[in-house]
Amino acid sequence: MARDYKLRREVVEELAALMGDLEDLVDLVLVEGRRDRERLEAWGCRAPIATLGPLGVGEAEQAEMLASKCSRLLILTDFDEKGRALNSRFSRLLEGRVCVDHGLRARFGRLMGELRVRAVEDLGGGFERGG
Repeated sequence: MARDYKLRREVVEELAALMGDLEDLVDLVLVEGRRDRERLEAWGCRAPIATLGPLGVGEAEQAEMLASKCSRLLILTDFDEKGRALNSRFSRLLEGRVCVDHGLRARFGRLMGELRVRAVEDLGGGFERGG
């Protein structure tokens, strides 16, 4: 039990450090919705965060707007079927126009998986050193 707590604490600390470093790693983080943005901010993310556009705005138009705002992008959609599909579609739409950081997404996926969380909004209330 103490080993599990220690491992969880290490993962939480690594995730919090990664959140704090995002503003130096990417120009923009793309998430699915408002609650995802709020969760990242609660974890200390200082990088600009964009949410997927309103209904009626097509993905191609959203991708065009994203490409005009940044050169380095993290697509941090959820790690469920819908989120992975959104990641794939936006990655394709932005290919050759924006550097989409797939390695950074994989790091988030690994850390969230270790915490048994698939949705960004389910990361908890923010970084808590006590666990």
